[in-house]
Amino acid sequence: MNNIPLYSTPDNGSHEDDAEEVPETPIPKQASGSTRYLIRPQGKKASKRKGNASKHDYAKYMEELTRHSELTLAWEMAKFEANKAKDEAKAAAVKKEFQANQREKELLRQERELVREEIMAQRDREIMNTPLEMKSPNSKYFWKSEKEDVVHSMRAREARAR
Repeated sequence: MNNIPLYSTPDNGSHEDDAEEVPETPIPKQASGSTRYLIRPQGKKASKRKGNASKHDYAKYMEELTRHSELTLAWEMAKFEANKAKDEAKAAAVKKEFQANQREKELLRQERELVREEIMAQRDREIMNTPLEMKSPNSKYFWKSEKEDVVHSMRAREARAR
């Protein structure tokens, strides 16, 4: 073909000086502790290691796994204790609120009982103070029986109070 070089250089193809100008690339050294893998050249992606891990790597892995398990267990125990304390505090608050509600209900019941007794006492006084004059015989009979009932219930209350 033609005597045209594929790549033109400014010195027109004299390659005798190239050996002096280009430094030799160093041979990569092996990684410490590993006889299988070479150090990767700079500027290239690190490839994933394949194969079995050495016994030293396995021991480190197991130590790390044990330490991680212990930390996780300690964290879980602390979390459990915190939740237990929180639940106990919540249960104590609920119990205290329940007791307060029970006391309030009892006070309300006692108050209603007192009001009911006052109303009954007022009704009894009205019955006892009702005049029987100027009433018909049927009306007199009714009011007399009402007065007897009031006297009977008053005696029953006095007997219970003793």
